[in-house]
Amino acid sequence: SPIKFEIALEDKNNNSYVELDIPFLSTSGYNIESLSLKLDRKKEFFKFDIGTFKNKKFLFKKLKLTTNTDKKNRALLTGLYGEDEERFEIFFENKILNKKITLELNDISFYLDREHWKLKDSTSSITYNQNTKEFNLKNFLLETESQTISTNLRYKSTDDFDLKLITKDLKINQFLPKNEKIDLSGFLSSEIIINQNKELQSATANLNIKNLDLNKNIIGDLDFTLNGSPIYKTFKISASVANNYKKNIFGIGNVYILDKDINLDIDFNLDDFDLSFLSSFGKSKVNKIHGIMSGKLNLWGSLSDIKLKGQTLINKGNLYLPITNTEYKIKDRTPIYFQDQSIKF
Repeated sequence: SPIKFEIALEDKNNNSYVELDIPFLSTSGYNIESLSLKLDRKKEFFKFDIGTFKNKKFLFKKLKLTTNTDKKNRALLTGLYGEDEERFEIFFENKILNKKITLELNDISFYLDREHWKLKDSTSSITYNQNTKEFNLKNFLLETESQTISTNLRYKSTDDFDLKLITKDLKINQFLPKNEKIDLSGFLSSEIIINQNKELQSATANLNIKNLDLNKNIIGDLDFTLNGSPIYKTFKISASVANNYKKNIFGIGNVYILDKDINLDIDFNLDDFDLSFLSSFGKSKVNKIHGIMSGKLNLWGSLSDIKLKGQTLINKGNLYLPITNTEYKIKDRTPIYFQDQSIKF
């Protein structure tokens, strides 16, 4: 269908309106289908519809934004998102005062993998101050029957912002992008606090993932902590993986940023760590990987050129090479040496 554009200018009765219909609009990153805009000044009415709005990462359908439905500067945004076409709706009130734009979030409701998320704090708001160029998200709390996300954010620039993010029993597979090679699942509880302002420069993170699963292989319970200073770009970290209350991996070390490159120096102790999850990465080249590994390793270098050094022992080792149709057993207590990016048995 052709593009439709109608406009009526203001007359003595204050009548004016604009109507715009575009069947298809495409840019380098987005595709939009069935865009419709209606604005009626006399009725103080604004309606905005999009049939489909998508790019490589997200998909929305039947987007509808309607304002002043009850003459209180109230707006309603509804639509469907994702391939499963799960429904969402957002009610908010908008105010503009002294160049400060405020959206008071009255209600948010949406479904994710058939779980119902709801806004739980009636004081939630989004503000933007045009004078200071500062963005604020306050008291944003979403919940299901078993999951929680809570956040407060002040942002002015990458060098001037504050963030507090708390999650409880968050199903991480619902929020991670789909990846053909890596399938992660588990329940994330976390507290992340970053202060980067004139008075305070600090960053702390405490993360716990229960029942971490990688490509359908149970890894265990992951604990991770980080603290440091964004201004010095140096952070201390510790991490552990436990199964049945026994720590199979414990690591402690430092992360530092040099010339925008992330560098690591972390010492790991391995105690009966199960290697069977590696089979999911080998696939047609190497599979049926089994083994229990113990020893000490050091992970170091930049992420673009990461290295590993140390020595471990492997028990109950096994691997299969489909190309030769050969299965290999590894003798118990066989030492394995790691040097930079090479492995020697």
